[in-house]
Amino acid sequence: PWGMLATDPASLAPRDVPRVPVQVLESVALFALAASIHAVARRPHREGSLFWLWMLGYAGIRLMTETLRGDADRWFYGPFSTSTWISLALLVTGSIGWTTARGEEAAPVCARADPSS
Repeated sequence: PWGMLATDPASLAPRDVPRVPVQVLESVALFALAASIHAVARRPHREGSLFWLWMLGYAGIRLMTETLRGDADRWFYGPFSTSTWISLALLVTGSIGWTTARGEEAAPVCARADPSS
């Protein structure tokens, strides 16, 4: 319902097919992921957990946005595109890393400054 039509005659996109602005949606989702990681970084957390959180979040975002892309000329292996397979691999790797990481508890990365000092 919120797809956009190409109006530029020099555009390579077909003019009669509505396209979802995937790049805009992905940038909003990546901003939300960065804000989430920043919120976790402000509290005590396990060492390495921010990396695993990023990997899980990025893989999830890519899986969602890949379903909205209408690129028929991309490489497909079986039912999924190359990017979808990579996202699935990142999701599995991130899940394993998140659950098995036994890093020491790290101090907040961006702690607030102590006003008394």
